[in-house]
This record gives sequence, C-alpha cells and structure tokens, in this order.
Amino acid sequence: MNNFIGISNNNKLNEMGHALQERDCVVNTSTKFWYAIHTRRHYENVVTEMLCAKGIEAYLPMLEERRRWTHRTKVLKVPLFTNYVFARFHTDKRIDVISIKGVVQLVGTHCGPSPIPDAQIKAVRVIVESKLKKGPYPFLVKGLFVRVKRGPLKGQEGVLLRKGNIHQFVVCLPVLGQSIGVEIDASALEAI
Repeated sequence: MNNFIGISNNNKLNEMGHALQERDCVVNTSTKFWYAIHTRRHYENVVTEMLCAKGIEAYLPMLEERRRWTHRTKVLKVPLFTNYVFARFHTDKRIDVISIKGVVQLVGTHCGPSPIPDAQIKAVRVIVESKLKKGPYPFLVKGLFVRVKRGPLKGQEGVLLRKGNIHQFVVCLPVLGQSIGVEIDASALEAI
C-alpha cells in the first residue's frame, strides 16, 4: 500500500491508465473512523475518485473476474462488494461525502452512520492482497471465531466454515450484511 494522497494500487496497472483495480487513498487518519458508503450501480470507482479528490481516505477492494463473451474471454477487475466503497473520515465530513455524485447513503442506523472497526478493513485488505483463492461469501451468523497462525493471513481474525472438504476463512462486515471468504488449511488456524 502506498502512503500518499491520491489513488494508488498494489500493482503498476494504475500508472498505465487502467480504471478498474483495487484503489485506496491514504491521508492522515488520527481519530477518524471507517464507514461504508452505499453507491449507485457502477459508481464505485467514481465515488472513490471523488472521495480522494476531497482529501478523504477511500478504499475500494477489487477482485479479478473472468467474463466470457461469444468469441473471447477477458479478465476484469470488479468491486468485491458491489455498490459499496469504504471511507475513513470524521463525522463532520458526512455532508461532503453524501454530496458526491453516485452516493446513495452512508450505511448505518437511525442514529447515524455505523463505524467499521479498523481490524475488519485490515482483514479485507490482507485477503484481497493475498494470492489465495477468494470471493464474496454469504453473511454469517454462526461459526467458530478463529485467528490465522501462519501464512499470508497470519494474525487475521474471522470465522471458520466448512464446505465439503474445503475450509473457508471468512471475514464478516456486519454493517454491510456481507462477507469475504478464502480457502485455507484448517491447521493454520486457532480458536479464539
């Protein structure tokens, strides 16, 4: 992750002008909180760019997805959580955020936007940046809470599930009602 204001990514594709890839915008974050922003359909990139232009830290996790047309197959970068962008800001910047074209609302309750713990955003970043097979996962209510002991996800906490013979390590984002899952060797996990 680059530590400067502006749109960046973990590979060099952004420098080549490709619009769809994992994006984040990093600024000073002392005492700011992460929030989920619900966007209009296909506005995730626009909202991310506008947040960065306003000096607000933004994160749009992206995944590669194969799309097949009649005569060809292409790999595209698509948002991990369709219609959602994450931003870190003080609540006094709420009006600046919701005034951006393409923003539907801040995710929260009648009391206001719901902050997302830093650990959840960090876990999503680590999973997205890993080379492990990953993808969206249904939101979980039950499951064993675990911590990864070794490997590229070491130290991350989430929920362990089993699909047949495959173990899944899942990070839940309750504020979105969504999760991200990755295949993992169960021996690399410890219950917490």
